[in-house]
Formats: sequence, structure tokens, C-alpha cells
Amino acid sequence: MFPGSPHTIISPVFKQNLDNNQLTVTFSHIDVSPYSKISYKKYAYHPGSSNGGDITLTTKYGPKKNDTILNKVLPKLISFGKKIQSPETELFVLIKKCWEENQLEIDQKILDAHASLPEDGKTKCGLSIIVLKDQTTSAENLYLGARLIEEELRFRFCGRSYMAVPRLLIEDVENYQIVYEAFSEFKAIDKNKQSTYEDEFMTYMAEQKNHFTLDMIFFEEDAKSKAIQLKSHIEEIFPSRFKKIFVEAREAVDNHPTFAKHLIFEETIFEKETGKKIEKKEIFSQKFRFGKLLQFFDKGNYSIIQVVFDGSPIDKTLLYSKFMEFYRNNYQKSTKLNKISTLRKPIIDAISVINYLAYLKLISIEPLNYEVIMDSDNESVKKEGKFDLENFKPLSKIIPSF
Repeated sequence: MFPGSPHTIISPVFKQNLDNNQLTVTFSHIDVSPYSKISYKKYAYHPGSSNGGDITLTTKYGPKKNDTILNKVLPKLISFGKKIQSPETELFVLIKKCWEENQLEIDQKILDAHASLPEDGKTKCGLSIIVLKDQTTSAENLYLGARLIEEELRFRFCGRSYMAVPRLLIEDVENYQIVYEAFSEFKAIDKNKQSTYEDEFMTYMAEQKNHFTLDMIFFEEDAKSKAIQLKSHIEEIFPSRFKKIFVEAREAVDNHPTFAKHLIFEETIFEKETGKKIEKKEIFSQKFRFGKLLQFFDKGNYSIIQVVFDGSPIDKTLLYSKFMEFYRNNYQKSTKLNKISTLRKPIIDAISVINYLAYLKLISIEPLNYEVIMDSDNESVKKEGKFDLENFKPLSKIIPSF
């Protein structure tokens, strides 16, 4: 950015108060000012080498930069001020505290100020969306909602991109705060402490109360043009449905005696590239994930995700045909690559998928009775042919060797 380019600066303004020698700081308002040849020195710094010509805005307001200001910039100013015993140290402490206490209000007013700027095609403003304000015009909602979804509500699920859009059941400040805190808390989770699976957001939603519903919009994005193609839109999913799908049904499969007691075995490990056997062995125990189901379907097929969330019945004939197609393709690939292939684990996956869908009542399993019931004629023959010791006793007297 160079001085002279049309930009707008939106800044939170804090008011310093002194009452009975007691210093306090309160949030005042949001200031909207032009970024010009005259004012740029107030907002910009000179990055890079000393002879560089680029003039860069101090910061673009957004979730990451907001965190930088509150947790890095202000603490450093406070620390440096203490070292040089600056009288402004206390002021920085109070600004930080006031900003943290009024962060939601500040974010909302910044968004309101930004959305109210004229769209003349010339004015630029480097402002990222953090939260969505409740009461705005339709045009503002369109802009703010699009930026919020784009930057804050994008997730991945089993290799598929989707946007999660919350809907309040009752539009009030309390419920808005609940949803805002729920999403903020998930964003703050240390991703290094999470598992490598991509359904962490789903299991997190399962822990929430039914104060809101969630729309899941699956899409594919072109890497070059960034154009988005919508693939599936699943509407109004309650957190209790997430719990049913990603907690209860999964636990029902994992704790089933078939998988918890019987289908546990020592597994021979092979190198992925060469297919050679590795001496090290591991104990295999089935742990169900939604991806176990999706592996039997094409990646471009989103209908299976839709029916599971909607609770629609699944055609067993179609399901079994997908199993066989998966087995056949895997066998053909292993044959071409001259690798050892076993169907044991895919078959276990298929059995777990059947149990999973049956628990969700998406398919029905009729128990088969293998008990053999003999008819009355066979029973009588069986009785007539029975060995009778009393009839044998006279013969034993005639033949002593018996």
C-alpha cells in the first residue's frame, strides 16, 4: 500500500478518565477515517529493508490480528513500559482489559461501520469478519454473512470441504452468545492435541445443547479461479443428531462383542511401496469412524452423507453392491501392483458399517434362526433305534466273554 491509494481506516477508540486520581478506561466509539497522504503516518509503518519503498498498514483487523494485538502487542508495550518505568504502562493495561471485556461489542460496531461504507469500487478497507451482527440491513447481512462463512465457518470432513452455518431457534442475545462462544471455543482448541481425523467438529457439536441448528453446505473449490460448486446442502441439523451419529452409534459399534471381543487379532504389517512383510506386528482392533462408510462410495457421492443425517432409509441391495465393488477394485489394484491383498479388514469394515446403519435404523437386519427342529416321525425313529440295555442282558449270559 502506498500513500495516495484510497483506503479507509476503522479503529476502536477508548476514552481515558481520571476521577479522584483514579485512572479508568472505557470504550468510546468506532472511528472511520480516510487513509491519505496526510494521515498515513498515523496508521502505517515501514517494513522490510531500510531502503524499501512499501508503506504497510499497521494491521488488518481480523481474528488473528485481534489476538496479536491483545496477546502480543499490548503485553510487549506493558512489559517495555515497566522496564523504563513509563507512566503510560497503566494506560496500556487498562486498554487491554477494557478491550477484552468489550470485545464482542467492539467487533459488532466495527462490522457495522465497515458494512456502511459506500461501495464505489474505489475505496478499499482491509477488514476481516469476526462475528455476525444480529440487526443489520439485508445488504449488510449478505456481505457480513458471506465473509463470516468464508473465513470462520469452513471445515473439512473425510476429505470433503463444507461450510457450517448456525441457525438460532430463538433470536435473542443469550442464544447468540451461546453460539458465538461455542464456535470461538472450537477455534481456540489446540489442533496438535486433536486426533488426525477430520470429524472433530462433528463430535464437538455433539456436546452442545439444542439451542441452535446447523446447515452443512458441502462444496468443491477450483484451485485457480476459487469458484465454488455446491455439492450438497443438509439443513437444520440439531446437536442431538450429531450426538446420535458421531457418539452413540459409534460407541454401539465399538462396544459390540463382535468387535470388542472376537475380531481382535495380530496383524502382519507390509511396506506400502514394496509390499514386503515387516517383522513388526500390531494388534488390530476395529474403531469405527464415518470414513469407514464413505470408503465404499465415490468421493463425489454426497447422497450417503445426506441420508445418514436426514435419517432416510438406505437400500441394502445398493449397499451390498458397493461392498462388492470395493472388494473387486481393491483386488484388481493389488493384482496389478503385485501386492499381497487381504479382504479381512474390508470385510470387518463392512460388518461394522452394517451394525452402524442398523443402530441408526437406516437399514433393518432380520435375525436368522438356525435352530434345527426335528419332526415327530424322526423323533419316534430316534427313540425306536435307541440302545436298550435290558434287552441286551440275556445275550450277555449266553456269551460270557461280553
